Amino acid sequence: MLKTIRLSIPAIAALLIAVALPAAADPLGARAFDGENWAEGLVDFRPSDASNTKVVKGDLSDSGLEITIPKGSFRGLGPFDRLPSGTDEVWYRYHIQLTDFDAKSSGKLPGLSGLYSQTARGCNPSKPDSPGWSARGLFGATGSNGAPDGQIPIGTYLYHLDQPGICGELLYWEDSSLRPGRWQCIEGYVKLNEPGTKDGVVKGWLDGVERFSRTGLAFRRANEGWVSIREMWLNVYYGGKEPTSNQLNLKIDEVAISNSGRVGCLDRATNLVASFDASPAAIASFQPETGQWQMNSSNGSGFSAMPVATYKSGDTWSDHLIGDFNGDGRDDIASYHPSDGTWWVVENSKPKFKTAKWATLNMSRDWGAHVSGDFTGDGLDEIASLDLSDGKWWVSRSISPVDRSPQLASLTWAQDSLPPPPSQISPASQLVIETEIWASASDSFDTSDWGSVKLKGGWSDQVVGDFDGDGRDDIGSYHPESGSWWVGRSDGESFIHEEWSAYEIKTGWSHQVVGDFNGDGKDDIANYHPARGGWWVSLSDGTRFKTQRWTTFGIDTGWTSQVV
Repeated sequence: MLKTIRLSIPAIAALLIAVALPAAADPLGARAFDGENWAEGLVDFRPSDASNTKVVKGDLSDSGLEITIPKGSFRGLGPFDRLPSGTDEVWYRYHIQLTDFDAKSSGKLPGLSGLYSQTARGCNPSKPDSPGWSARGLFGATGSNGAPDGQIPIGTYLYHLDQPGICGELLYWEDSSLRPGRWQCIEGYVKLNEPGTKDGVVKGWLDGVERFSRTGLAFRRANEGWVSIREMWLNVYYGGKEPTSNQLNLKIDEVAISNSGRVGCLDRATNLVASFDASPAAIASFQPETGQWQMNSSNGSGFSAMPVATYKSGDTWSDHLIGDFNGDGRDDIASYHPSDGTWWVVENSKPKFKTAKWATLNMSRDWGAHVSGDFTGDGLDEIASLDLSDGKWWVSRSISPVDRSPQLASLTWAQDSLPPPPSQISPASQLVIETEIWASASDSFDTSDWGSVKLKGGWSDQVVGDFDGDGRDDIGSYHPESGSWWVGRSDGESFIHEEWSAYEIKTGWSHQVVGDFNGDGKDDIANYHPARGGWWVSLSDGTRFKTQRWTTFGIDTGWTSQVV
């Protein structure tokens, strides 16, 4: 049985919170953390930590923690959560998003430690009369240590008995970097050595893929059996010797630890509503441990369940989308695998489902949001993918309905000159989801330019709906820094991006949902604000949103999902 401690945001600071993990959990302890006292119970929580942090919308929860390292400073956050005494083996996980983070040098991220004095930090190694160790996360300068331009390399910053110098050892993970604007999942593992031997272990995973392993480590001497894994160190720290020359911002969420098994990343979408049989709606549910998709079909008064597909167990998927991608009138499932940039589609080919890899994205691009909708108005769904590096939307479509000869088509909804030739084209009759999106019935491609957003970064949610009522889906993007909704209206050949509204309350919104709430044939957006316990609805008149408060819940917090 997996025993788990949840360090929940906004309750990141308090110890031992039960979490909904990918596997059944037996929590070691729990505490509720609502309201302003989220940091209660932390050790070494300083006034600067309070001023550098604020509760914001998280990755999968209503509340995450935004952390700022101010210009001219070192510390963004640095307190500890004490763990049960005698703990010698721990797994941990947290989700992280870099929002404005151009690092000029290296720094530290959350990790584990055994601190009993001032050793194992500040270039002060463990001593026989003052033992200690630490295995914090590590970030490097932007674009350094093998990271692509604009990305941040990560690793482990390790204090151990055999370290080569007085400061911690910098151990960068293989092929591991954080992409600004994207939520990613970091996992770590520490097993302390038997006192006096060298059999300690440190491991690391990024987005579910193991990227680092170091064995043969010594953290404690023969007479130091009392030294243990004492803290989850919630450290976000810049440098070294020189403070940061520019402000750095990131968010963390879904912090969890376990003393009896790997925690694993939380899946972003495990229950999707679809029409698989052109009949009453069904619910498709994904189980990350087994990789199994299950369809729960409605008969009007109940659900009947059946497995429809199985992915490789243990893999991490960042996005699951529903759409009729092959034009047969039945919904299919598209899943994105971020570690290798592949799209896999579960195609509803009655009487059976079939699963296949449909395409590989160009990994040189900084892919952010992926959304599905009928952006061209041709009756088939497409997938739109946002490149965070330049703000371009790339829209992928199939024009191979089942009743005519297979063709592939795609539209590059970009702003600048055409990209280089594709590196991979999917087999005929399958969706093409490439950095470049193709149209091909023979040996030629039809690539067109669809436009880009004016603001490259800082977007939170992207939603899809027919906001102008013309029969084609559009994309709505919320920018929390300015508190504004931007709509990319589709004219069938391009996106026209315009600011449609600005909110007085900029942050604190949970997930926004789309629907025609006033019945005028144009989609609107409903926004829930947990702290204020109310719904605000942005009604579309076809060219802009008018936002007003519609209702107030008697229970402000604790709601997990909103659906239409």
